[in-house]
Amino acid sequence: MKRYLLTGILAFAVSAALSGCGTAHIKPEGLSDSEYRLGLRAIETTDKYLNADLSRDLASEQFEDIKNAFEQHEKNQKTTFSRVDSRMEQLEQCLSAKKVSDKMVTKARNRLAETLNQNLL
Repeated sequence: MKRYLLTGILAFAVSAALSGCGTAHIKPEGLSDSEYRLGLRAIETTDKYLNADLSRDLASEQFEDIKNAFEQHEKNQKTTFSRVDSRMEQLEQCLSAKKVSDKMVTKARNRLAETLNQNLL
């Protein structure tokens, strides 16, 4: 009886562990490596800001660098405005606003994370 119970618990644990595997952290189709990496940098910068590891000013500076790199990539690739660009724009506006709540920043961050198949906060 104990063996069946232990087997059942083990099977449940393995299935629970494997259910976490999926499409998270996989680059979405139609997105270049550069766009994906720059989007991840934007999420990382935002997470540092939300964790109080970066000031708003420093986060805005880093975001400006990311945005410039993204614009340069678009020029080189001759691409148009993308979903990632749109989400990054929203996030940048939140970070550069004088008065904005962490809740709004988190919401904008999660929109970008969802576009990039990343974990939400």
